[in-house]
Amino acid sequence: MGGLEIYRTILVIGLVAASSVTLVAQEPTRIQNEAAADKHPLIPGDAIRLAFWREPDFNGDYPVDENGSVVLPILGYRKVNGIPPADLKAILLDEYREQLRNQDVQITLLRRVRILGAVHEPGLYFVDPTMTLGDAVALAGGATGDGKV
Repeated sequence: MGGLEIYRTILVIGLVAASSVTLVAQEPTRIQNEAAADKHPLIPGDAIRLAFWREPDFNGDYPVDENGSVVLPILGYRKVNGIPPADLKAILLDEYREQLRNQDVQITLLRRVRILGAVHEPGLYFVDPTMTLGDAVALAGGATGDGKV
């Protein structure tokens, strides 16, 4: 198993004890450190969130498929794996500026995490680099009566 494989191995972070909430993330620094998240390209299962000022029909979360590609409104099919996040955002902003005039688009790169344990709604969730571990637990409905945060 190479270094990259080990890096992408699932990591379980326990908050308190076995009965507590557990966050499972593909990369431990994604939620904990915004600067570190900016260094790692999107991988399958992650997503790109677009918010258009004058074109609300295009707003939404666009998932990265198993080939590392995404289909975006207006731009179509784009290969995104291997591109550093800051570069990817700049490329997409430039491409949207060429296609749309007098338009502002906000691009947020979302990371997929699995939240398990004593939470109300365990499952897969998208988080952005500004979110904390507490924010992620809140996405899952917060801790149950059995959970300790």
